[in-house]
Amino acid sequence: NGNLIFGHITCLICYGNGMLGIIGNDLKFVIAFCGIGNIHTVHLDFEEVTELFTIDGADAKDLDDAISLEKTEAGGWILGVHIADVTHYVGYRSPLDEEAFERGTSVYFPDRVLPMLPRALSNGICSLNPNEDRLTLSCVMEIDKKGRVVVFDICESVIRTKARMTYDDVNAVLDGDAEVTAKYADLKDLFFRLDELRAVLNRKREK
Repeated sequence: NGNLIFGHITCLICYGNGMLGIIGNDLKFVIAFCGIGNIHTVHLDFEEVTELFTIDGADAKDLDDAISLEKTEAGGWILGVHIADVTHYVGYRSPLDEEAFERGTSVYFPDRVLPMLPRALSNGICSLNPNEDRLTLSCVMEIDKKGRVVVFDICESVIRTKARMTYDDVNAVLDGDAEVTAKYADLKDLFFRLDELRAVLNRKREK
């Protein structure tokens, strides 16, 4: 389903290529260990990428990650995973950083959310809302037909998402719902390409 395709696609890539520790660790060390990636210290612009979107539950307010995908001439994919760059606004060991560390995570209740960060950040400038420029950290991966990461780049970036998708709507498109498909006609082919990549990554993981 849509949750599996998008919510776990990055985990499948990291698991299948020995990169499970990449988030929260020394990226330069991980890249040197893997020997297949680069890290950039300048911002790259993804504002004009037309097939770039977020996907979350229908009630989500803090849209903190987005995804993009292109097919290569060799039959593989260029996958981009873009995470809101909170560190641009929250200084290391600042009072805000210390408070967020104490909270650990946002807590979700049926009727409310206790956010880890102030709502002005989590639901505002750090939320990857459609058609708004946002600062992000991006991992752009070239993946071959067998689901192997050939090379990846990690960079600071600027993105502008084109749509705020929900799992239900993506599933509806994949299931052939005519009304929802018409609503997201510009992204329909992208959803099926992502589903294709999801299947390749699952097969690789199961071997």
